[in-house]
Amino acid sequence: MKIRIQKCSAILALVIAAAAVISLPARTNAGGLQDEPAPQTLEAGKRYKIRGVVTRRTEDGLMLKDKLAVVTSVLLTESVKVQIDGKPVTEAQRYELRKLVGGIVAEVQGRGDDSGRLVAERINISSKEMRAAQAIANRLVPVEDRLTKNEEQIKIARAENQALAGQVDELAVLSNMAMEEAKKANERVSALDNYTVLETVAVTFPVNSAVLSVQAKKDLDALAEKTGAMKGYAFEITGFTDTTGNREKNRILSEKRANEVVRYLADTHSIPLRRIVTPLGFGAARPAADNNTAAGRQQNRRVEVRLMQQGGIAQ
Repeated sequence: MKIRIQKCSAILALVIAAAAVISLPARTNAGGLQDEPAPQTLEAGKRYKIRGVVTRRTEDGLMLKDKLAVVTSVLLTESVKVQIDGKPVTEAQRYELRKLVGGIVAEVQGRGDDSGRLVAERINISSKEMRAAQAIANRLVPVEDRLTKNEEQIKIARAENQALAGQVDELAVLSNMAMEEAKKANERVSALDNYTVLETVAVTFPVNSAVLSVQAKKDLDALAEKTGAMKGYAFEITGFTDTTGNREKNRILSEKRANEVVRYLADTHSIPLRRIVTPLGFGAARPAADNNTAAGRQQNRRVEVRLMQQGGIAQ
């Protein structure tokens, strides 16, 4: 049951929020970030409709902060319905939504449970707000460049979010909150410098395919098993292709391969998404071998998975 819920939540738009960027524990004060307020306690059985910014995901749901900065713990189940502009999400939209790493504005409807959480029945997202979050995500660059470009990315995304605010005060407030969550996401990405790479595994794929082979699954199984009782770990996942096909096609295919690895780790080994760095696809860039040979191209059709551990944390 736990694996089925993780499979559902991995597809949802908002579960990839700011804190899913790296493996920082809940409410970690990393890089000077303020701790998140304790969530409010909802009345069991009572219906609620809460609009706010997704600040982070949890093991079985997400945290939502409204315009008054009140935090609500949201539980995601298999029956939750996600809509964009009132319409069910398409497969293409689901793929795009899984890549979002900044704060995203959402309206969640459901009922309170015995634990004071909101059991989500329906989640509504505006396509404009989705595009704003995509704009933030698309400006996230490889880890090596992020430290120097974060400020520029935040300024660009802030301008785009301000354009969405319009004349509605609530949207303006939520838009600013979303930008703050995006800023925190970038700061968390910068914190990757505090992680040590323990092991790197490269799994390869057939031509024009994002399907994991039996051997690839075995390699991922072996790597995932090493996390065991490990503390402060994270997986960095990057996808690549050979030079066959055009640039855009290769970029999309490399992202699909990276996301397939994420899905396998989450579904098969119950790796929390908060411990997985947002997967990136680099297309044919950074070849591992010569693309002029069949053997080289086979090596380049790969996903590199790095098991990292936060500095100063003993296993």
